[in-house]
Amino acid sequence: MIDWRRGRGAVPVLAAVLACAPRADAQAAFSVSSSTTRLIRTGHTEKIGAVTFTVDSGASVEGTIEIDLSPAVLTGGDRLRVTPGGGFTGGFGATIDAEGRRITLSVPAGMTAGQSVTLDEVRMSAPATGVETIDAAVSVTGNRIGARDRAVRVVSGLVDGLRVDPASDAAYTYTSGRALADNVGNFIFSEGFASAWTGADEAAGTGATHIVVRVSALPRNTQLRFPATILSATGATLTTEPDPEDEMTVRVAGQVPTELDYTFTPAESSPTRIDTFSFSPVLEVTGAPGPGTGFFQVTLGPVGAAEPTPSLPSTAVPRYAEHLLPAIGPELSPRRTFLFPVDAAADDRVFTVSNTTPATAPLTIRAYDAEGRPVAGDGVVNPVTRVLPGNRTAAIRVEDAIGVGAGAVASIEIESRHDRTVAAALGTMAGGRWALAPTEAVEPAFFPFDRSGPGQTPVLTVVAESAGDFSAEWTLVDADGAAVAAVTREGAPRSAVRGTLDALFDIDPGQAPLEGYVRVESDAARFRGLVVDNPDRGAQGVGALSAPGRSSVTHPYFAAGAGFNTRVTLVNASAETAFIRARAYDVDGTEHGSGFATSIPPRAMETLDWSAILGAGADLVWGYFTVEVRGAVASPFHSAPRVAGAVRIVTGDIGAAAALSGRRADQYFFAPVASTEEEATGVVILNRGADAMTVSVEAYAAGGRRLDAGTVEVAPRAAHIGLLRDLTPEAGAHSGGYVRLLSTSTRMQAVAYRMRVDRGWIVHLEAQTAP
Repeated sequence: MIDWRRGRGAVPVLAAVLACAPRADAQAAFSVSSSTTRLIRTGHTEKIGAVTFTVDSGASVEGTIEIDLSPAVLTGGDRLRVTPGGGFTGGFGATIDAEGRRITLSVPAGMTAGQSVTLDEVRMSAPATGVETIDAAVSVTGNRIGARDRAVRVVSGLVDGLRVDPASDAAYTYTSGRALADNVGNFIFSEGFASAWTGADEAAGTGATHIVVRVSALPRNTQLRFPATILSATGATLTTEPDPEDEMTVRVAGQVPTELDYTFTPAESSPTRIDTFSFSPVLEVTGAPGPGTGFFQVTLGPVGAAEPTPSLPSTAVPRYAEHLLPAIGPELSPRRTFLFPVDAAADDRVFTVSNTTPATAPLTIRAYDAEGRPVAGDGVVNPVTRVLPGNRTAAIRVEDAIGVGAGAVASIEIESRHDRTVAAALGTMAGGRWALAPTEAVEPAFFPFDRSGPGQTPVLTVVAESAGDFSAEWTLVDADGAAVAAVTREGAPRSAVRGTLDALFDIDPGQAPLEGYVRVESDAARFRGLVVDNPDRGAQGVGALSAPGRSSVTHPYFAAGAGFNTRVTLVNASAETAFIRARAYDVDGTEHGSGFATSIPPRAMETLDWSAILGAGADLVWGYFTVEVRGAVASPFHSAPRVAGAVRIVTGDIGAAAALSGRRADQYFFAPVASTEEEATGVVILNRGADAMTVSVEAYAAGGRRLDAGTVEVAPRAAHIGLLRDLTPEAGAHSGGYVRLLSTSTRMQAVAYRMRVDRGWIVHLEAQTAP
C-alpha cells in the first residue's frame, strides 16, 4: 500500500493521476446566476427569469450548456435571446428540444474570466406545469460548473393575473311576475399584481393584454349597456369598439353567449402600481322582461392555448387559458342565514346586517320562542321582510321589527338573499356591552365563565339545532374539572334554554364556582349560545365554544400592564392531560421573555394571566400570542388534546371576551364600527406569513357610502395595530357601518375592538368573512 502522506511512492503515483486528468487552465469554470419572476397562472407565454453564465476562471473549450426546465412547457421558441457580456463578442447557438422542456447552448472556445452570456426571453405555459415554482437544472460538457450552480430558480410562483372584487355584482334577476328582484350593480376587478398586464410593444413583438367580458345569459327582452372605455384611477384604460349609435357605450342584446373584448393600455405608473377598474352596466328592457337571471363574467385574453389548435388558433403574445370570473352559474346569489340567541336579561339588543355588495339584498327576519316555534300573537309581524340596498348596514331591534318584547323571543333568524352579507348581535347589560358574530352550531358546546365576585351570577342562553326532538346533558364543572351539578333537558328544533347559572342547575348561588364552565352535549343536536359574565358589573359576553384538536393557535392581540390585562381561559375537553406552552410576541415579532408552560388535567380549566406571566406593571405591553397544545404522547399518529379557549381583555370593571381563534384569510369584515368623538375602533392586523403583505382598509358608512380607503404594509410575522380614524383619515366621523380588509396574503389574521373613549365599555368585533 502506498502512503499518500509520505514515502517514495507518493510523488510518482500522484503525478500519474494528475497526468491523466484534464488541465484546469484548459477549460472554463462557469458560475450561474438567475433572476426570478412571478407568472400569471393562466398565461401560456409567460416570461421566466433570465439565466447568466459567467466564466470564473480558465478559458472555455467548445462544448454545451444544457438548461432543463422540466416540467415547464416552453412556448415562443423563436423569441429566445442570447446576449454576451463582459467584453465577450462571440456567438452562442440556442435550441429547444422536441418536447419543449430543455434548451441547449453551444459554447464557443475562447471565453475568459469575467466574460458571460445571458439567456433571456424564455417563455413557458404556466397551466401545463402543475407546480408553483420552477428551478432550471444546469449541466455542461467540455467545461466545468460548481455543484451549487447546478440548480437555479427562475419562477418564484404562479399568481392569479386577474382578480374580481368579491363585492362585485355581475347578475340581475327577474321573477316570474316580471318584477326586477335584483338589479346588476358595480363590477370591480384588477391585476393580480403590479405589471401583470402589458400594453402592446412593437419593438418586442408583443401585443396587449385584453379583458374579455362574456355575457352568458339575458332574460327575454333585456339587454346590457357597457362602457366603451373604462378608466382606472392611475390613468390606465380598457377600450372596446363602441356602439355605432353611441360612441361612449356598447350594447349587448339578443343571442348569448356573446363577448366584448377590451384592450389594455397602461399608464406611466402601471409597472409599479396595481391597476383597478370598475364599471356599472346599465340594464335596459325592450318589452315584458324575464323571467330569469342574466349574468356576465370576465377572463384575461386573448384566449388561446400553449400550442395553437383549430378551436384556439391564437398565436398572440401574451395569450391565456380561459378562466371566467366570478365563478358563477344559474344560481347566482346563494342565500346566507344567521341564527342568533336572544338573551332575556339584556337591557338592549340590536342585530346589525351589512350588505357588502353593491346590489340590493332582500332580508327575511324570523323570530322563535323558547319552544322553537315562530312567535305569534296580536300585533306580531313574523316573518318580517326588508330590502337592504347595496353596501348599507341595517340596525334591527327585536321590539321594532317583530312587534313583541324580547322576553318572548328566544332566537332571531336573519336570511339574506346574498351570501356576501355579514351580521352581528349586540347586547347591553348594566353598563357592559358585547358583540356576538354568527357562529356554526357545535357539539359539545362549552361556556366558560369568570366571575369577578360571588355576587356576579353568569347568564346563559343556549339554542339547539336538530332534526327532531332530542335529549341533552348539561354539566356545571369547576376549574379543577369536578362536576358541581348536572341536569338532563329535553328539547325540540330551535328550542332555547335561558337563565342564570344557579337557576339552570337548581343550586344555591354560593354553590357555583368563581371560575368554571358549562358543558352541553347531545347525540342528536348541536348548539349555539351566549354566556354573559358579571351581568351587574361591566358585563362581558362570549358565544358557545368548540374544542378542536389543534396543536397550535395564534391570537392576534393581547394587552397587559398599565391597568390592562388579558386572560386566556383554556378548557381541556379531553380525557388526557394537555400540556400547554404559551408565547407572547411584540408587534414586530420579537418574543417577550421565554414563554410560559403549564399542564391542564382532563376536564379541568386553566387561565393564563398575561400580566402575571410577563410581569407587566406600569408599562403597557401588547402584541400577539400563540398557544401550543400537546399530549403526553409525542407521535405523528396521536392528535393533540381537544382544548376550548376564550380570550378576555379587561381594564377596571369593563372588558371584552372572544373565542380563541386562529382563522386566516385574505379578506375580513368588521361591523358595526364607529369613529366619533365619543367612540373609537381599534384594528389589529397580523401577518402570519413568511412574506410581507399589503392590506387595503375600506370604511363604509351605515348608509352605504364608501368613506375612505387606506393601505397598510405588514412585515412577515408582524402585526399592525391602529385606530380606524388613522387608517382611513378622510372618513370623518361615522358610526354603524362596516370596515373591509383585503390582503395580498391568505395568512392574514385580524381583530377589532370598539370602545368608548372614556372607557365606559369595550366590545370585541369578530373578523367575519363573506364568499
